[in-house]
Amino acid sequence: MSTTHSQRTAADVPPLGAGPGGRRVRHEARDQVAVMAFSAVASCGLAVLLMLLVQVAG
Repeated sequence: MSTTHSQRTAADVPPLGAGPGGRRVRHEARDQVAVMAFSAVASCGLAVLLMLLVQVAG
């Protein structure tokens, strides 16, 4: 009894962004940029809020 294993080479793997998977990768990248932008805006907003709070209290 023998088992055969197929090995994938670099020629077997399509390049990034090629085929139907490329659209998914672009969507994921877009989502990641949106999360980063939201995080930056939320952090800046919180910093401004804290600065105003300190000025009013001080």
